[in-house]
Amino acid sequence: MRWSGDQRVTDTFSTAVAQLADPRPPVRLGGLYTLEFIGQDNPAQRPAVADVICAYLRMPWAATNDDVPVRRAAQQILARHLRPVHRLAFWPGIGLDLTGAHLIGLDLTGCRVDGVASFDRAVLHESTMARGTVFCSDARFRGAVFTSDAWFDTAVFHAAAHFETATFHGDAWFGGVDIASSAGFSGVVFNGHAWFAAAVLRGRATFNDAIFQRSAGFRGARCDDGVVLAGATFRGPARVSRRGDGWNICPPGWRVATDPDNEAVGHLHWAGALDSPDTRSTVAPA
Repeated sequence: MRWSGDQRVTDTFSTAVAQLADPRPPVRLGGLYTLEFIGQDNPAQRPAVADVICAYLRMPWAATNDDVPVRRAAQQILARHLRPVHRLAFWPGIGLDLTGAHLIGLDLTGCRVDGVASFDRAVLHESTMARGTVFCSDARFRGAVFTSDAWFDTAVFHAAAHFETATFHGDAWFGGVDIASSAGFSGVVFNGHAWFAAAVLRGRATFNDAIFQRSAGFRGARCDDGVVLAGATFRGPARVSRRGDGWNICPPGWRVATDPDNEAVGHLHWAGALDSPDTRSTVAPA
């Protein structure tokens, strides 16, 4: 199907947008797919189509069963056109404003988001997949809530990555992530395992007042501009690795206890806690 003629496109676009407010799920689905057809055949309309779909996902969610498949479809449409591997279907230059959105099983694996990606205060239900996702502009997840596991392994952030005050209720996987600018994790609560193995953090990485309820893995991570852990709490082991004569992560005021079974691995501790009866629980002063 090919849309042609400015007036026809405008009229069809308006009708599709109106369908998104219809109480009947099939009508809302029809509106979404019509918008997708318009965007695919009219590159100039693609930013507007993406903005409308994001606006739909930002609408208040009553968690009704009939809305779940519609929201999943909206997410899938966005992801389908953000994967460069599908050259003819890829929409370049798109940003995502999903501030405060309720997202269900979001899967951005292999996607590239050229514009700002805002997930501030979003609630991400089920597992979140962003494996190998490329964020070309700032990526914002401030105050976001991940209800299950979150996979950001091998994701590439060409600008800043903001996760301040986010909450991860499941495991948080950042292994092999590459962040070109600042990496903000201050105030984050990691209720599951937090995995940053082999991460490349080129800017300052801040974990001020972050809480790690289970294990934290930093083995092989590279932090070019340093790591700040003021007020950070580790309630499980925080594993780091050897780098030359020192350790890959050991900010001022912190010490590393060598693993008795592997001299190449250490456990990060606040200096005042090394002699604590429970050396796995360390809290750095703010």
